[in-house]
Amino acid sequence: MWRFWWQNLKSNKGWKLINNPTCLFAQVMKARYYPQGDFMGANLGSYPFFTWCSIWGAR
Repeated sequence: MWRFWWQNLKSNKGWKLINNPTCLFAQVMKARYYPQGDFMGANLGSYPFFTWCSIWGAR
């Protein structure tokens, strides 16, 4: 049950990045991890935060 909840939470954050790109969270993630592209085309990058690793892995 815990694993399903955690996966759902990560997926919801990814959905928020796609559907609400003007929110503060989406703007910070875009500036840090994919300034030239979009969320679905972003790379993991070097030295990523745990939050980004989780969201990136759930897409």
